[in-house]
Amino acid sequence: MKIYDFIGIGFGPANLSVAVAMEEYGLLPNGLDVAFIESKPEFVWHGDMLLPDAEMQISFFKDLAMLRNPTSKFTFLNYLAQKGRLESFANLKRFFPRRVEYNDYLKWAAEQFNNYVSYGEKVVKIEPFRDADDGTVKYLAVHKENIATGEKSVMYAKNVSLATGVSKKLPENVDVTLNDTIMHSNDFLRNLGKSFDDKNADYKFVVVGSGQSAAEITMHLADEYPNSKVDLCFRGYALKPADETEFVNEIFGSEAAEEFQNYSEKLRKQVLNAHRDTNYSVTDPELITALYERLYFQQIIGSNQITINHFHELMGVDEERKLAKFDNIKDETQSELPFDGLFLATGYEPRMVELLQGFEDYLVYDAPNRLALDENYVVKTKTNGFLPKLFVQGASEHSHGLSETLLSLLAYRSAKITGQLSRRENSMAV
Repeated sequence: MKIYDFIGIGFGPANLSVAVAMEEYGLLPNGLDVAFIESKPEFVWHGDMLLPDAEMQISFFKDLAMLRNPTSKFTFLNYLAQKGRLESFANLKRFFPRRVEYNDYLKWAAEQFNNYVSYGEKVVKIEPFRDADDGTVKYLAVHKENIATGEKSVMYAKNVSLATGVSKKLPENVDVTLNDTIMHSNDFLRNLGKSFDDKNADYKFVVVGSGQSAAEITMHLADEYPNSKVDLCFRGYALKPADETEFVNEIFGSEAAEEFQNYSEKLRKQVLNAHRDTNYSVTDPELITALYERLYFQQIIGSNQITINHFHELMGVDEERKLAKFDNIKDETQSELPFDGLFLATGYEPRMVELLQGFEDYLVYDAPNRLALDENYVVKTKTNGFLPKLFVQGASEHSHGLSETLLSLLAYRSAKITGQLSRRENSMAV
């Protein structure tokens, strides 16, 4: 059987950045035997939230490579040069590209690794492959299935990187079934045009959430459907701005990530709680201003197209009657909002642990369903009889800091992982 040196499960920005680092470290194309498995039919990054006017929330400097190797051919600036837009982009005086353009940048980089990627295949299970003589786990068996044909196969690897992204998070204690008219923000664009094809109809839309996606969806619905009624509902008093100030933003840097791993458990929790307003349930200040100005203009022209319903917590959904049921926290009353479309911009959660059933005898967990990682993003093991390195990306905020689920440290993290494979010094420089 063929043994790969490295298999990456998922080929989004995380494992793409590892592929980039591998090439820069000289491990591709002639160093390691490498493969990546991706369930999507082609590369796309958050395709259903690629709204026309939505901007990135991180600087283009934090791309796949620049903070590790500014001369890399995989930087966003080189992408612009290759596309003939470098000078025009410079004239924009902008650090934050539109999300559509950044997705095109990532796709451009991913296409350079097409020979290593199997698209349209889903990993269903990972198993330890034991030596018949002494029981040592030398390899990992990666079971996959072709989504289109149902064909199943197994690949074997000395090292595996799990970067499977996140799952949709639905409101707690709310029994709701997602469909073409009740959807998570992750499915927004693909269902919107299919379910609501009349741009002039007087649809009733209800959006639940208090973060960036909720605000973007609210504005997009109002723009695309001028005769619609859009209710934005959330539990708090107001939309909160993301803290983008300079000192706080250092928490997303490589030095902060290194420091965070040395903090006590108590201090880690303190830092995470104190600075959740950099990422969770917050909105770009510019978008908040745009939404507020929209509401002010509504007062001038006598419109109520967009309504903000604060202190509203979703408690249930009557799918047959198409009613969203809320507790009004301020008045301690209940209310219902009719809807044609209900949009749940309620966030995400890690989803990779289910692939590792049967590894309990080998891997260290520092909490239920939470893997313990070392400083190089390798899962800690209980025994010397487990030889593969199992890397996990995007699920260690508790041990590596707030940047772990974001794009901010792609170049740093990929250097750490590739350094383990190449046995080179794990520095930011190549």
